[in-house]
Amino acid sequence: MPDPLVFPTWRDSWLPIEGMPELLAAADAALRQRRAGNHRIPLWSATSPDKENLAVAIRALHAWAEGEAPPDVAARPRLIRRIHDMVSPVLHAAAWPRWLLLEHAFLDASATGDLLFAALVLRTLCEEAIRLHALDIDANRLTVLAGSTVKEDEDRVKQFVSFAWASLAGLSMNTIIEGVGWPSLSSTAKAMPRLERARAALNSYVHPNYGSHIVALYPERSAAARLVLEAVATVYEAFFALSWSQKKLVARTLPHGLSPSESWKRTTRRFMSDILPELRRTAENDMVAEVIKAPATVEWLATERNDLEAILRDPAAVPLIEGLPRKPLGPPDAHKLAFRTWEGARAADILGFAAARRAEQNVVSEFPAGAPAPTDQVRWLRFNALCLQLAMLIDRAKAAALKVQLVRQIVQGNSLAIPLCVRSLIEHRALAVWLPAKIGSALDTAATEIQADRLLPEFGRQAETALANFLASQGKETREERRAWIMSEQGGVRVAWLNLKNIVEAAFGENDRFHKLYALSSAAMHARSCRGMDFLLRAADLRAHSRYTGLLVLERLCTWNE
Repeated sequence: MPDPLVFPTWRDSWLPIEGMPELLAAADAALRQRRAGNHRIPLWSATSPDKENLAVAIRALHAWAEGEAPPDVAARPRLIRRIHDMVSPVLHAAAWPRWLLLEHAFLDASATGDLLFAALVLRTLCEEAIRLHALDIDANRLTVLAGSTVKEDEDRVKQFVSFAWASLAGLSMNTIIEGVGWPSLSSTAKAMPRLERARAALNSYVHPNYGSHIVALYPERSAAARLVLEAVATVYEAFFALSWSQKKLVARTLPHGLSPSESWKRTTRRFMSDILPELRRTAENDMVAEVIKAPATVEWLATERNDLEAILRDPAAVPLIEGLPRKPLGPPDAHKLAFRTWEGARAADILGFAAARRAEQNVVSEFPAGAPAPTDQVRWLRFNALCLQLAMLIDRAKAAALKVQLVRQIVQGNSLAIPLCVRSLIEHRALAVWLPAKIGSALDTAATEIQADRLLPEFGRQAETALANFLASQGKETREERRAWIMSEQGGVRVAWLNLKNIVEAAFGENDRFHKLYALSSAAMHARSCRGMDFLLRAADLRAHSRYTGLLVLERLCTWNE
């Protein structure tokens, strides 16, 4: 089998860019090194005495993490060594499942050209690496630190006991959903500045904000390439620095159980012929079984609009699609297979992608210096009308890619990647509901106060704020070229901030299941649920549950009138 190469879809577009050959080579080297390591999950089980000892150790960890360290400092080294001896076997076993599932998801995103999903997974891998480093300390070093009264040493011990407890204990719903009592990554992250910089950069790309807009619109450009390639090298550098990461496992192991990445055609065939029938057969009740019939999802997957392919070949479509990235040997006259994009994109998705790029170019060409002042009313209204069109087209293009990725992860049975897709899709659907409602409400209120020869009332400016929050949020934090739609003609970047949790709550009804699914998928992303320990104990249940959840969300998002 040939060595894996990162992002085969985009690499020949990236190679001519200054600095990209070196970044590609570093990322490829990391994957080659990783390929020689472990790719199986340790088989962990405990006898009754071991379970009792583990329960005692977990209670001791919790007390120490809560500030109740043994009062006798001289006794602490002996006690921490005993705790470490009891918990280290399961901590070492539990370190692998999440890493392997996330890694598999990243390799799938790389193979299929899905840069947004790659950024999402890499960001979670950064956080996972930080958490694993908090736990990576040997018994001798921990014993020395436990006997010290120096604050930095006490903090390092508390860091270990806090993350060890959070990794092994039964957690309350407040901890899982709200993060109450969950240990902070900040001190470990501070000690790993390169990894933390990568995580911070990726944060501006995994949410529906400026960074992810740019990557979705222009995946062939340097910003997207530099972001993901630097992250790959940084993540694996941190992984290889873990004391156990390259050691051969001596315990019995199991395969991770994930299906390999396959073509979109084979993926959809397996979804329809194998996965859907199995989920229907094993549904826990009649209500779930009815929803699992998934007629909207089946129709979406089975329907290919041939008329849209004809549009792509039509000479009249050339102005819309001529700037799209092409495959090297693709014909110039536009069959969909000649376009370079994420695998699984259909003709409708390519047209949506082209429309989003054209909308962005329209804003930039008409308002090259950025947003006009509200006092320039005609141009202000025109700018915001174009921005609304841009916002909705970008959101739709990104959601289309995420839906395809969700199908892939359901078929592969990746019970950690599925919640990542679910979380992002709920965010995008929430914004698609919230943004027009927010703007419409502001304009309706403004309309009641508009008077001839007067400036637009303040309520009209609230519409601009909502758009800016979607398009420009976190623009200052990215290393991107600053496009006109996050700038102001008066100078500088427009201040914007998007509270996604509040938007999800506002977009859906009080009893809407999307609220809980968003909270649970966020918990999975941050390792408060779907922990390594959970996979060791009940991997099959987690896989089945995640597949049901993913399909329920997909069916709702494929319903036209939803």
